[in-house]
Amino acid sequence: MTILYDSPQVRVFQSALFQTNTTVVTTDDLVLLVDPNWLPTEIDTIKTYVEAQSAGKKPVYLLFTHSDYDHIIGYRAFSGMAESVIASHNFVENAGKESILGQIRDFDDEYYIERPYPIEYPSVSHVITHDGQKLKIGDTELTFFNAQGHNPDGIFTIVNGQYWIAGDYLCGVEFPYIYHSSFEYEKTLNKTDKILKDFDIQLLISGHGLPTTDKSEILKRKKDAHEYIDAVRESIKDNLFFDFDAYIAYKNYRFPRIMRRFHEANLNLMRGEIFN
Repeated sequence: MTILYDSPQVRVFQSALFQTNTTVVTTDDLVLLVDPNWLPTEIDTIKTYVEAQSAGKKPVYLLFTHSDYDHIIGYRAFSGMAESVIASHNFVENAGKESILGQIRDFDDEYYIERPYPIEYPSVSHVITHDGQKLKIGDTELTFFNAQGHNPDGIFTIVNGQYWIAGDYLCGVEFPYIYHSSFEYEKTLNKTDKILKDFDIQLLISGHGLPTTDKSEILKRKKDAHEYIDAVRESIKDNLFFDFDAYIAYKNYRFPRIMRRFHEANLNLMRGEIFN
């Protein structure tokens, strides 16, 4: 496990798997733990840090950016210490909970992983329903925005107007992985300008890859994501070949073998959106 970013307020842990990030934000009022993942030893490292930050004095709030199995896999390791669990309304109403838990079990079976905690879908105590919804704990303010498209139940979270926890959007390491809707994905991307206008964002933390403190980098990631969706959509409409190998080489995406599978899934989904 790598520590990508470390300050008195924010530590970002990155798993060895898929460059997946776990974020811990510490304020005078709470410890906010976001998407604890992947491997048991990695989760133990995160747990030790959260316990030290809390020290039995600050409440721990557990936040899930969305319901993909890699983001909820560490839930029960922390459920006993969490004062509140935060996620979206669609996360709570997800009809595919058992399928998601099945993905965790499949992963653990494939690699002979034994976890010292049960596999369960998170039980949510604070439900996010709309853009601009706020949760205030002491002087700490969390502001939320729905973030659909990658899947149906994502949320953005802004902590004290400075730290933007973006889930699986605006990831510099990958093009958009679209499991839900390319049109909703674009709507989510389009919230970027308003967030940057309304908040003094000092740090963007995506679900995978490197965080960034550079607003121009955030806007570049937004632009790259739009360009990918537009190019794929146009290739489908015009029945043109999309040169995936040239595209990822140009964008310097470094994992072509697995990324080809995600691209093919995007093609199938977007063909359905256009022709059905």
